[in-house]
Amino acid sequence: MLKVPSQITMNSMDQSMMESMLDCVRENVPAFEYKRPLEWTVDDVCDWLKSLGFDRYIPFFRQERITGDFLIVIIHDPEALKDLGVEK
Repeated sequence: MLKVPSQITMNSMDQSMMESMLDCVRENVPAFEYKRPLEWTVDDVCDWLKSLGFDRYIPFFRQERITGDFLIVIIHDPEALKDLGVEK
């Protein structure tokens, strides 16, 4: 039976390679896909909207500087969404 160590340590080369791989992911994957919504910037929110095909709302969200933490609050407020031009 294979024994797996309870703690894996990385040498500096392993850590450098891991950091390079993460940098590659960050460069090629939209931030909203690997960040928690509470951490989304205005750009992340706009990228998310675009990925859903809601490009028409981007100018309103940008103008109001909607970040992920605020998005989570307003997404359940029909009046706030209406103020941003979002309609069902």
